[in-house]
Amino acid sequence: MINDKKKVLIVSILILLFFCFFVPTIVNATSYSEQVPTSYEEWVDSYGGASGLKGNLEAVCVIIYGYIDQNLDFTITFKNVLDTIYYYVAESQ
Repeated sequence: MINDKKKVLIVSILILLFFCFFVPTIVNATSYSEQVPTSYEEWVDSYGGASGLKGNLEAVCVIIYGYIDQNLDFTITFKNVLDTIYYYVAESQ
């Protein structure tokens, strides 16, 4: 049986994917910074680290959209996408 935290994570991922795929107008890969980061780590830092991504739907959509359309200046892996979603839903440390 799936525990409550896993259910919340799965539902959160589905909601995020819905917004990222069906509401693409909220995504603009260059709107968050004048200089496009050259790595995933630099991209995370541009939002203030993992804590800066918590609850930031636009940031999550940028990285998911970048993974699909390769519209950023660095290669995004599926692990980066999962990390970003984790940062979005992560509890405060």
